[in-house]
Parts: sequence; structure tokens; C-alpha cells
Amino acid sequence: MSGCGAAVDPAAGPPPGPLLCWCWCWSSPGLVLVLLLVLLLLVLLLVLVLVLLLVLVLLLVLLLVLILVLVLVLLLVLVLVLVLVLVLVLVLVLVLLLVLLLVLILVLVLVLLLVLVLLLVLMLLVRGAPPWQRRPSQRHSPPSGTETPPFSSGSSSSSKRLRPQTT
Repeated sequence: MSGCGAAVDPAAGPPPGPLLCWCWCWSSPGLVLVLLLVLLLLVLLLVLVLVLLLVLVLLLVLLLVLILVLVLVLLLVLVLVLVLVLVLVLVLVLVLLLVLLLVLILVLVLVLLLVLVLLLVLMLLVRGAPPWQRRPSQRHSPPSGTETPPFSSGSSSSSKRLRPQTT
């Protein structure tokens, strides 16, 4: 069997023997076929790498969008919680103001009642005892300086009426 330098018929296919690939691959039709197969494999590998990179980029973009949506939802929840806390504080302040107003009204009513009682006591001290607290002998007595005739049993009904006291 001769080496690769011997005349090899490319149409007859690769020669048998240990130098089969070496001799057949480096003949011109075999070299073009191997180069085309390698080029096809490289193109397929490049396309596969590009598809994988595209899928990876799409997954990263999707992950970033999900993170952004999560951050926005968390911010919205935070804003809602802050608004709820603000509303609760406002309601608490309004309730406290209402309680303070009621306490103030109660204090004013109590002070007014105290002033009225003090005025009544002062008036009674100045005028003397009221008619319902006077002794029976003092009830029908005229004010000082006027005289009234004693009541008689046979007198008319007009004379039995009490005369109003003038001060």
C-alpha cells in the first residue's frame, strides 16, 4: 500500500488502511468537505451561543422587571400604610379635641352653676330668709313702717288676701 503521496482517485473514495483519514482528508475534495462541516458546526455553535445569550438576556430583563414591580408594590404598600397611620392619627387628634371640648363645656357649666348658687346665697344673705323659711309669725308681717289690721273671721274675701310686700 502506498502513502498519501501516491495517486489517489478521489472518486473511488478513501483508500483502506491506517492512513485512511490522513490521506483522504487532505485530498482536495475531502478537505473542502471537512472545512464545510467544520464551518457548519461553528455556525451552529455560534447560533446556539447567540440563542443562549438571548435567552439569558431575556431572563435577566424579566428578572429586572419583576424586581421593579416588587419594589413598586412595596412602595405602594408603604404609602398606603403611611396614609392609614396618618388617618388614624388624625382621627385620634379629632377625638381628643372632642373630649377636650366636652370637658371644657362641662367645666363651664359647673362654673356657671357655682356662680348662680353663689349669687343666690348672696341674694338671700342680703334680703334675709325666703318666705318658705320664715317662721309663721313673720310670714304675714308687713315690712317695717307699715301697719295692717288684724284679720277678722267675718271679713270679706278680699280682705283675706295677702298684700304683696314691697321693698
